[in-house]
Amino acid sequence: MLLFALSGLLAAAPAPPDSARLSGRVAHAPATTWAYVYPPGGDTRRRVCLDSARLDAKGRFALRVPLTQGPERYNLQFSGEAGYWPVPLAPGRLVQFEGDLRPSGPVKVSTGHFRGSPETELDDAFMAAYRTALSSKRAGKHDKALAAQARARQLVRRHPDSFLAAWWTSAFLTQDTDQRVFVDSMTTVLRQRLPDSRYTRALLRRQQQQVALQPGQPAPAFALATALGGDSLRLASLRGRYVVLHFWYLYQASASVRLAPGSRPADLLPLYHWAQGRPVELVSVAFTPDQLRWLAEVQREPGVSWPQAADARGYRGPLAESYGVNKAPGFVLIGPDAQLLGLGLDLDEVEKQLRQLLP
Repeated sequence: MLLFALSGLLAAAPAPPDSARLSGRVAHAPATTWAYVYPPGGDTRRRVCLDSARLDAKGRFALRVPLTQGPERYNLQFSGEAGYWPVPLAPGRLVQFEGDLRPSGPVKVSTGHFRGSPETELDDAFMAAYRTALSSKRAGKHDKALAAQARARQLVRRHPDSFLAAWWTSAFLTQDTDQRVFVDSMTTVLRQRLPDSRYTRALLRRQQQQVALQPGQPAPAFALATALGGDSLRLASLRGRYVVLHFWYLYQASASVRLAPGSRPADLLPLYHWAQGRPVELVSVAFTPDQLRWLAEVQREPGVSWPQAADARGYRGPLAESYGVNKAPGFVLIGPDAQLLGLGLDLDEVEKQLRQLLP
């Protein structure tokens, strides 16, 4: 689709050196829709809006974004929308967005795409390689997955001074155990090149946690406010039982997207039924800032009656960080003595371990 100009809304001059310009057009947007841009971070409700604009009759908007945290991934959000789009912004850039807010039942399914800057092009290239690697691996196409992984690593190596390289490594490559050696190597590079990046700091914390978090070590204590029952659930209260911590990410996927097992709490129903009468406790933790949508999701699934919790900060929340969680869906298995038995597991790995421990 061709890029478009927003006449009357967007000046031709580039953005000032301490800011970026973000403009766009959104299809199927209600007449009262507003566009907002927020600083980096997962929970837009707790952050100061950097700029806002009401969409015109053609769904167009234009924003000037002060880069309060320098070159980073800022968040674009529309009124009435629970989700948001992280957009890479750098000083002086002009980035354009094309989106579609199509209602689908009670929850809007939105699509969108950024373009117009070197950062958006790089981000597109990396995400294309990463998604190809992920889908190929799930489909058993190992040669194709390895080639895509190599393309993703090459992009990171070529841009060690870019916040995107730190973001890609921290948010995506850490989720793949095959990339562990490369991630450790890039962490060393990024520590020298981008020491103040929040993504570099996250990678360094991950390295430290890998030393402390090993099977046989004590599991970090936690206390969770749960949705079903509303009580606070503490690890100490679960001693004597095997505990399965299930981390999942709440997002709207199209029917054509093949989700990994464990992407929804309902995927755990066979394990839950098997665990009845056995000393096993399931605990699901959703990564989402949208509490209402999360509650609707877990309450409409018949049979999902084990403890459910949510963390708006996702991977950077205290629970995820204390357990070194770097992928969703992902699982942690804790023994009856509150010792770690497994970290970063898939659903089938959890089921296999439990069936061996509790035949």
